[in-house]
Amino acid sequence: MRPAIAVLGLLLLLAVPAPAAEKGHISVTATASIYNPPGDAGTSPMLGIQANYWLSSYVSLAGNVSWTKYDDVTYVPIAVDGIFHPLGSASLDPYVGAGLGLNYRSWENETDMTGGAEFLAGLAYRPGGSLSFDFEAKYRVEDLSDTANSGSWSFGGGVTGTWSGDL
Repeated sequence: MRPAIAVLGLLLLLAVPAPAAEKGHISVTATASIYNPPGDAGTSPMLGIQANYWLSSYVSLAGNVSWTKYDDVTYVPIAVDGIFHPLGSASLDPYVGAGLGLNYRSWENETDMTGGAEFLAGLAYRPGGSLSFDFEAKYRVEDLSDTANSGSWSFGGGVTGTWSGDL
C-alpha cells in the first residue's frame, strides 16, 4: 500500500504546472555535457550557454553556443533550434527539436567553419523558481557536405540554475 501511495504522490508532483512559459518568456541557462566527436577521438567535456525564447506554451526557439577541446582540436558549435514541448508548461517537460548551425574548429595552425544540423531530445523537471533538473541527448551533423563522416553525439544534464524574464 505504501509504495502505491508514494507512486501516486510522485505522479501528482510531476503533473503540477510549472510557472507558465508563455509567449515572450526568455531563459538563459549554462550547460554541461559529454561530447563524443566523429572519428577515433575520445570523449571530452563540453560547456555552453543557451538562450530559450518561448513562441507559445508548446514551442520555443533556442540559441546556443558550446565549447570543447579534444586531442589538439578546439570545437565551438553555434546553433539555433526549434523545440517542441508536448506537455506545455508542466513541471515534467519532455521535448524534441532540430536546428541548424555553424561549427568552428581550430587545430595547430588551421581553422575550419562548416554548416551543420542537430537533432535533440530531452527531459527537464522544473519544480519551480530558477532550478531545474535536465537530461538531453543531441546528435550533430557537423558538416552538411560530408554527412556520412561528420556525425557526433553529446549527452548532458544535471542541476541547472536559470535566469528568466519576459520580453
